[in-house]
Amino acid sequence: LLKFQMGMDLKQPIALTEDLESVPLEVPEMEESFDYNQRIEFSQVMTNQDLAELDMKNNRAQYLPNLYANFNYGFNTGALQSSDWFQTDRWLQYGGVGVSLSIPVFAGMERHYKVERNKIRISQLEHEKSYLKQSIDIEIQQAVIALEANVETLEVSRDNMELASEIYDITKIKFQEGVGSNLEVVDADASLVEAQTNYYNALYDAIVAQIELRKALGRIKTN
Repeated sequence: LLKFQMGMDLKQPIALTEDLESVPLEVPEMEESFDYNQRIEFSQVMTNQDLAELDMKNNRAQYLPNLYANFNYGFNTGALQSSDWFQTDRWLQYGGVGVSLSIPVFAGMERHYKVERNKIRISQLEHEKSYLKQSIDIEIQQAVIALEANVETLEVSRDNMELASEIYDITKIKFQEGVGSNLEVVDADASLVEAQTNYYNALYDAIVAQIELRKALGRIKTN
């Protein structure tokens, strides 16, 4: 089932190389300034803003006059016979230089409306960028708080599991020595199983919280 969920070939062997105990769950040191470009959605907004600004520059450039220049040079002959083509004194040089200036006077309000639409689009993207920054900040703060809370819960669950294990061992020894009842052993075993279940649930929650924090920091790319 795990290989199916991961999209692996079901016939390909897979083996666990680590255990859950070795997974680091410390809350990382947070930098004073977060690089928002690590989040793909923020980079997309920045790219869209750059494209909008380039489009506005292009539309504004249409107001500028256009200067064109051309130059040509060559030889010509008025010979009627092909045999006269090889007489160099019959070839005449010619050349020309031309310059034209195109000044846009009025082409309706189309260019003006295009520039205004660019301004509105850039303003929208600026607001979207500001809102996205705030959303990312809140997401990171919530992820840090969740990870800290889950790590604390994990530590408490670990202590409870160790305590339940000690109680079970003592109860089992007392029963073997004839100073304890079988019911006490059953209750201690049930308490140990419950403590172990709570511990692994807390461990799972802490790992999920760590993954959510890494996603919030842009260290895990999501589709």
